[in-house]
Amino acid sequence: MTGKKLRLLSSDYLHFAEQYILSDNNSCKREASRIVGNMAADYPEELETAVSALLKNTADSGTVVRWGSAYALERIIMLEHYRNSGMVQTVRDIYEAEEESGVKNQYKKALRKIKAI
Repeated sequence: MTGKKLRLLSSDYLHFAEQYILSDNNSCKREASRIVGNMAADYPEELETAVSALLKNTADSGTVVRWGSAYALERIIMLEHYRNSGMVQTVRDIYEAEEESGVKNQYKKALRKIKAI
């Protein structure tokens, strides 16, 4: 539902998903990250807690968890609020350290779009 860009969802859904980014379950981490990524453009001022959790998950041993974080962070750094912050360099550093190509490609798309690589 969040992937369809329906404006029916309030920020409550964002905050609901946010609490599962650091879940013990990798599927929950991935899906919560996707929801945050899909809703980020609608609530750019409400992402601080989610960004912190997403950054933590970039070092997770699970590829699906890192992919979910990359998916969300890719969308977040394209937002003006984050594009003009230190987040771009942080994501670039994560991109350079990432070894899994599917995860790396998520970051690469955003970095190319904002002309950071």
